Amino acid sequence: MKKFVVKFSYLLITLIGVMIIISFLLEMLIEKNNKEKQYIFHANWHTIVNQNYDKLFIGNSRVWVQINAELISLKTNSKVYNLTQDGRGANILWYKFKNYLKYNTPPKEIFLQFDNKFISNIYKNTFYSQENYLTYIYHDPLKLNKLFQEEYGFSDYETYIPLIRYFRYKEILYSHLTGHQNYDWHNIKTYKYGFDAMDLTWNANNSWKSIWNNPSTKQYNTNNLKYIDSFRIYCNANNIKLHLFHPPQSYTSFKKTGQNSRKILSQYILKYNLEFQDFNSNIYNDSTLFYNHTHLNRKGSKIFTDQIINHYFK
Repeated sequence: MKKFVVKFSYLLITLIGVMIIISFLLEMLIEKNNKEKQYIFHANWHTIVNQNYDKLFIGNSRVWVQINAELISLKTNSKVYNLTQDGRGANILWYKFKNYLKYNTPPKEIFLQFDNKFISNIYKNTFYSQENYLTYIYHDPLKLNKLFQEEYGFSDYETYIPLIRYFRYKEILYSHLTGHQNYDWHNIKTYKYGFDAMDLTWNANNSWKSIWNNPSTKQYNTNNLKYIDSFRIYCNANNIKLHLFHPPQSYTSFKKTGQNSRKILSQYILKYNLEFQDFNSNIYNDSTLFYNHTHLNRKGSKIFTDQIINHYFK
């Protein structure tokens, strides 16, 4: 029995050793396949290199799906890009902008989302959109992991145990191992401008169950306001024109939240005498322009983009 246990232990240790070696080899393959490729829309921290955009629109999905950077590029005869991260706030976008500066010249103008949700830290209780960071967690090449330390679902062991972070993402693992960019994830045209309008109708997703005339309200913290400060200071120091803007939301939710929810925004703008434009108006009292209370669909994004062009570039 003792000999059997010893042999079994040796066999088990050997098997584990072989698995670890294979895992490290697979990690090397993943690193090679990801060096210049982008597989998911917001996993683009390493692919925006030597683009040197003139104008950057910076924000979360309220920039990504709502502002047509391609149309603005054509109208202004300049290079325009939406630098975004789905579901994230000013803290993540400040780090993404700093990473952008490592590989590109600074833009001439920055259009920065400035609303209550963007200056709050609303995803502290979940590691939101982990799939976008799978190639950046292991060995922490971009030094992002410190941003996720307090988020539920992020584990330190994922930074050094090979492949463990892919446990729930088998399709993505397959793509990263094979180098095959899945068509559903990769659209070279929309990637080029960082814009991807949503062809969705109001409440297209049954899980939202949004009521147009009775929107839910939520109080957001202001933990990320200091990162707006980082943008402001950087722009002042580098002669970059900074435009703060509040993207539109459904007019019913806009009226319900009222001015109280924007008091911090107003105080900050007045304190530093900053340029700011709130695009909310009665124009957006129309559910056919939205797919939920805070996101325009393709029809609504066209109206919003036209407003941006007329306001900033006419």
